[in-house]
Amino acid sequence: MKKKMNNLTAAEVYAQFYGKVASYVHARIRNMEAAEDLIGDVFLRIVQKIESYDAQKASVSTWVYTITHNMVCNYYRSTRGKEQTAKEETLPEAIQEEDALANLCSRETLQQLAQALLKLPERERILIVLRFYRGYTHKQTAQALHISETNSKFLQNKAMKSLKVLLGRMITAAD
Repeated sequence: MKKKMNNLTAAEVYAQFYGKVASYVHARIRNMEAAEDLIGDVFLRIVQKIESYDAQKASVSTWVYTITHNMVCNYYRSTRGKEQTAKEETLPEAIQEEDALANLCSRETLQQLAQALLKLPERERILIVLRFYRGYTHKQTAQALHISETNSKFLQNKAMKSLKVLLGRMITAAD
C-alpha cells in the first residue's frame, strides 16, 4: 500500500474510511463473513484504482463511497436468488436517504446530478423537478405539463432510466 493518491497513501485512505465503509457494508449485508469479505474487496479495489483517482472530478470521500456503493450493488446482483434477506429485498438501486454515508450526497454528487439533469430533454427535466423537488403527485405533474397522468408516469420512468445511465457513466468515469 505504498501508492500515492495526491499526497494521500492508500494506508491513509484505509485509516480514514475503514469505519465508515464497514458501517455501510454491515448495514446492508447481514452475513458477517460476506460483509467482511466485501470490505476487504472494497479496499483492494481502492488500491487497484488509486492511480486513476482524479481530485478534480471528486473528493476522496465521494470516490471511496462510490466504490463501496457499487461493490455492494454488485454483491446483491451476484447473490440474487441465492440468499435473500429483508435488507436486500428493500434496497433501492439509488442510495437511501437514511444512509449512514450521507456524505455521498455531497456537493460533487449534487453537481453530477445537476449535470445529468441538464442533459435530459426539457420536458423530462421539468417533470423530475416537479415530482422530486417540489413533491407533486403524478396528477399534479400531468396538469402542470398539460399531459395525461399515464403519460406523466411514462415520462418519469423514461427520465429516471436516462438519469441512471447518465449518472452511471459519470460514476464509472470517477471510478
